[in-house]
Amino acid sequence: MRFTGHRLLFSGDKEVGPVPRLALGRDRQHGVMLFHCDTRWNVVGAEGFYPDLRSANARAERFYQGISKAWVRTGYTKAQANRYLQRLGHNKRCSICSKPWFDIEALVEVKKRKLAFCDACIRELYELISYSPPSSSTLGSALNSAHQGLRSK
Repeated sequence: MRFTGHRLLFSGDKEVGPVPRLALGRDRQHGVMLFHCDTRWNVVGAEGFYPDLRSANARAERFYQGISKAWVRTGYTKAQANRYLQRLGHNKRCSICSKPWFDIEALVEVKKRKLAFCDACIRELYELISYSPPSSSTLGSALNSAHQGLRSK
């Protein structure tokens, strides 16, 4: 494949030029990413959030004419990829919702207790403890006022 021009893809402050390898993959939200890799498949740049493979392929074709005929399926299933990712992360997952580390944005670990909490569960817990129900004195005053109003009628 011949590289046909600049695409304004940067890694740090350097433009990523032609690369020997390209790969397509899905992100957490199931969009498609286009990875620009070196000869050992190390990612040197990524672009994406394409809605489908066709869109990502069209983007790659703009800069590498003929690439659409050269794609090769990996042969790996989603289950195999998930098992690999679990091993890679030492089976880290949220202690509350059990989502694996690769399906969440952030994971906070409490190593002494061997616990881990994902950002979504932390936000939900924060909302739960931030909600302050009416205090008993406020509730008592409201009930007393309501009771007084009923007696005077």
